Amino acid sequence: MGKYFISLTLFTLLIVELVFLPLLIPLDSFVQQWIQDFRYCDLDRLALLVKNWTSTPYLYIAIVGTAACVLVYHRRWEDIIALSIIAIGGALLCEWLKIFVSRPRPSSLAFINYGNSFPSGHVTNSVTLFGAIYTAFPDHLGKRWIRLSALSGIFIVVMIIGLQRVYFTHHWLTDVIGSCLLGWGWLSFATARFCRPLAVKSLGVTCVIFAFAFLTVRLFPTLQFVVPSPISARGTSTNRADLAAYVPSELEAASAEIERGAPAIAVWNLRGPKTNINLPLSQQRDYMVVFAIAPQSKSRKLECHQLEVLINDRPVKRTVLYEGFRDYTFRMDKQLVSADTNRLTFTLLTAERAKPALVYLEAFPQ
Repeated sequence: MGKYFISLTLFTLLIVELVFLPLLIPLDSFVQQWIQDFRYCDLDRLALLVKNWTSTPYLYIAIVGTAACVLVYHRRWEDIIALSIIAIGGALLCEWLKIFVSRPRPSSLAFINYGNSFPSGHVTNSVTLFGAIYTAFPDHLGKRWIRLSALSGIFIVVMIIGLQRVYFTHHWLTDVIGSCLLGWGWLSFATARFCRPLAVKSLGVTCVIFAFAFLTVRLFPTLQFVVPSPISARGTSTNRADLAAYVPSELEAASAEIERGAPAIAVWNLRGPKTNINLPLSQQRDYMVVFAIAPQSKSRKLECHQLEVLINDRPVKRTVLYEGFRDYTFRMDKQLVSADTNRLTFTLLTAERAKPALVYLEAFPQ
């Protein structure tokens, strides 16, 4: 009953989090903005190294493959089946919830659909996979210090994976928290229900429930649970810069395939290390400025592109550009702007000439 109670508690907390997600928008926005403000090149390189190891299947294949080989060697066929059930069931449950909960990713631009954000598949799968392997070797984890070391290792790996998903704007912080609740909840339920001995009847009932759930969300898409995104909290843009007006003096017209397989769209490359664009503002008040930009470097080596933004010759933001198109935000105090044309200056601080490409630039009254 202990594992059933843990599972019920975790799934209840997951539902509570979903219900209160709109109230957690300030938390998600604060964390994302804090990360953007404190990014720097060395941390980017470290985070990218972690991403390359945790976002590709090689690490998971190596760990799961090794565990499976040990189980096969000892002829523990039921444990192999249980490991497969936990891993596949967790992935399916995560995918169903991702379809059911409609929430844009932090990296979503207005014209691109990157898929829903809640929950994180990487975090959910890491919890279920590593947790299943932990439960499959009780005889090898007899001593208390070994169990604690193994659990600590799993916790650290899951935390690192979750942090890099937030760092690279693939997920909100609450997505990662929900993924941990989902993965741990499913792990507790599956180990209690299906393992030792293998409950074939319960497995069959669960498969039918999963099939019905997927069929329902596919046939009735209006049943989706729509969750407001922190992006929607920006409000309505009333001031958008006409980037085409700065060709060819400051910008260079080009096109880019932002989404794989989608038609290329118009972008504007920064011609030099310093680019000035006029941003007309109707009132002297606080604004949130949002611009979508990406470095266009063709080099395969890891480069760090630092960008500084000035408004009327006063610095307001310095950031490191992500690979790929993302939107970046900064706040402008009303003391820095006028109810007229304001000069926005983009300065590329790094030596590499990446010719960053702009997609849009707009201001939201606050």
